[in-house]
Amino acid sequence: MVESAKRSGMDAIVTRNEKDYTASPITVYLPEDLLALLSSEGE
Repeated sequence: MVESAKRSGMDAIVTRNEKDYTASPITVYLPEDLLALLSSEGE
């Protein structure tokens, strides 16, 4: 999935399985963390 994300120009991966992406060069978010981040940016 990391290679697909890189080729597609994605900035992040959203998953509930963070442990499989500890060495990822792309930022990995839990769904609830991304929602919190997006909510705080809108304030």
